[in-house]
Amino acid sequence: MSYFWPETWSWDFGDGSPAVSDRYPFHTYAQNGTYEVCLTVSNENSSHTTCRTVTIGTSSSDDAGQKADITLFPNPVADVLLVTLGEYIPQHGMIHIHDATGRVVLSQRLFYGHNHLDMTALSTGLYFWTAEDNGVRINGGKVIKR
Repeated sequence: MSYFWPETWSWDFGDGSPAVSDRYPFHTYAQNGTYEVCLTVSNENSSHTTCRTVTIGTSSSDDAGQKADITLFPNPVADVLLVTLGEYIPQHGMIHIHDATGRVVLSQRLFYGHNHLDMTALSTGLYFWTAEDNGVRINGGKVIKR
């Protein structure tokens, strides 16, 4: 983000709410949609602003088949699986791990960014994962537990 040591932070979440000066803020959007989020960091010598467009939840029932950019690493996994969401920000995200019979063996909340999924209690084998937001599937795939 910056080549200097920031002393202040200003977050604009693009939804008309007041700017927030917390370094690591928490923000809840009132509605699903696409927003431009901007962060300005500064110190006595300089300032830098960067913006990203983010999508919150699903914007309509037409998006039910939408695929969120989700990566799982490492695969195969021995213990902790890193689940990373790209630009998609879930409103009420969940990830479910299913065994070969379709039974859910592990479920966890899914947040924007990096998520750690502890798979140490699972037996060696092939599993299937599904990610959902507000009960709508947004992605899925396979993961191997070694």
